[in-house]
Amino acid sequence: MSHSLLSAHNLPDSYGHIDPDMKPFWHLGIVASSFIMLNESSENTLYNMAQVANITQLATENDQLKFDCHVLLHEMVSQEIIHWKLLFTWSPPEGVKVQQMEQLPHCDHCEKPPNLN
Repeated sequence: MSHSLLSAHNLPDSYGHIDPDMKPFWHLGIVASSFIMLNESSENTLYNMAQVANITQLATENDQLKFDCHVLLHEMVSQEIIHWKLLFTWSPPEGVKVQQMEQLPHCDHCEKPPNLN
C-alpha cells in the first residue's frame, strides 16, 4: 500500500484514453458526480459524466481516503459543460460520501472535454 498522496488530471484525456492505473480515480469521480446528478437533476436536465478535470487525494488521520475533485458534466439538453467541485471521502465499508459540492461559475474560455463540441 502506497502512503504517498495521489492525483490525476483529464480523465479521459483528449483522445478518450484513461491509463489503467488511473481508472480508480475515474470510477470515484463517476460515483461522486452521481450525487450531483441525483440531487441537481430536474425534468429540464440530463447530466452525463464528461471528464474528471482533476482529482487530488488529501491527507487524513483515519482509514478513509479523502479527495478534492473537479468534474465536468455534460448537460445534454442545453449542450453545456457544467463544472463542479467536490470534496468526498471513500472507504471500503462506507463507500463514497460527498461532504461538499459546489457548482463553479460558467467559463466561456475553459477547455471543453473531448468530442463534445
